[in-house]
Amino acid sequence: MARLRHMVVIVPGIGGSVLERGGTAVWGQGPLGIAARALDPGVLARFEGDGIRATGLVHAPAVLPGFTALRAYDELVRRIVNRFAGVVVDHCHPDAQPVAGANVLCVPYDFRRSLVDCADQVAATVGARLDAAGLSDAERRGRVVVIGHSMGGLVARWWLGPGGGGPLGHALLTLGTPHRGAPKALEWLVNGVQLKGLRLAGATEVIRTWPAAYELLPRYEAVLDTATGRHLRPHELVVDGFDHQAAGQAFAVHQDIERAWDGAGDQPAVTAMLGRYQPTLERASLTEGRLRVEKQAAEWLPDTGWAGDGSVPCLSAVPLEQAAGPPLPSVRHSALPELEAVVEWLEALEAPELGAVRGPGHARPTLALDVDEWFPAGEPIEVAALARGAGEELEGPEAGARLWVTARPADGGRAVVVELQVPTGAGGRWTGEMAGLAPGTYELALSGPGRAGGEAAVVREVIEVVEA
Repeated sequence: MARLRHMVVIVPGIGGSVLERGGTAVWGQGPLGIAARALDPGVLARFEGDGIRATGLVHAPAVLPGFTALRAYDELVRRIVNRFAGVVVDHCHPDAQPVAGANVLCVPYDFRRSLVDCADQVAATVGARLDAAGLSDAERRGRVVVIGHSMGGLVARWWLGPGGGGPLGHALLTLGTPHRGAPKALEWLVNGVQLKGLRLAGATEVIRTWPAAYELLPRYEAVLDTATGRHLRPHELVVDGFDHQAAGQAFAVHQDIERAWDGAGDQPAVTAMLGRYQPTLERASLTEGRLRVEKQAAEWLPDTGWAGDGSVPCLSAVPLEQAAGPPLPSVRHSALPELEAVVEWLEALEAPELGAVRGPGHARPTLALDVDEWFPAGEPIEVAALARGAGEELEGPEAGARLWVTARPADGGRAVVVELQVPTGAGGRWTGEMAGLAPGTYELALSGPGRAGGEAAVVREVIEVVEA
């Protein structure tokens, strides 16, 4: 069993850190899921000196309403512990002393703040651990390997780029990171947090106080102005309730990252893993002052036909200085940190003498899951699935293939299973409806049989059911 030669730093995505005030969690743990917390929005409005701080990574699946589902990072840590010898984990609570000999750091940050502030928090946490290890400047150089999920990849990019941490880095792996931004953030900020079409004004106004929310906006021309035919960047929009000045400041942050990673600096190598084939918001159109964000490719932008991971389009999950990244079929945003490919990447990095890492094996049918992140309690839950890529390998003719979605309560309660049906002329789209569920967090799993008894790769997601 190989040993880690570097210090592995795990940086979570937006919503992936527990936030506390006065020792009481206000985000990310306890009986209420994250979506339910959004119905009590005043707790999380950002203001200086509010006493809220990040104390650890989330340990249960939950939902950040309107933007993304969240899975715990425990599985990633468990895989690293099982794959390498002598792993010592430091969960980096701000009141705890650095763990002696730690070589895996789980680093939280206050995700409401700007990438710059978040990166400063990560830099201070890692710096304290390097100091505690008594490493010289020469020993620190290239010491750190970073795994950044979603927004965590952008935080790492600032830290290792404009933040000056580049000499510490040996390699950076980003998982579903919106390097070029995500139209989903545009929907969030312009049209607001919604629950089945009902706009939650309080939660929307709170999120509009978060600089990080604006820094997740597309930095490219993602919007079509239907009146003029122009293609706009978000900070060029003028619509009611949208702070285009904050969007402009966020765009400047991305420009700083771009300049720092233009090849002239001392930054580590970057690998970007991205999910594909999942229905994802990819484009927006502005008509008579109203913005519509849609799950279809922008015809004026390059289109690989890969869609995205349900939150981030493929074209956005690649760093600006790169032409492409290694996509992974049929993976949703929240599941990226749990992929075997992540640990295989780390294994190859830490033990290159082992040669080629085991490949993905034989091809299996590729499925995509289309579902909202949260639902009102007691109301039907609509789910849909699509066959992508190797979909023709599903058992039986397209219209006769059988797919199932299982909803399993995160607290271990009884699972609910629904079989999806294919309406006539559906073009490879399976649809189904679950009866209303009780409030709580549920893990969904989409599965189906392949030919000769082989199973299609399971697609997983997290949803939240709330009392509206």
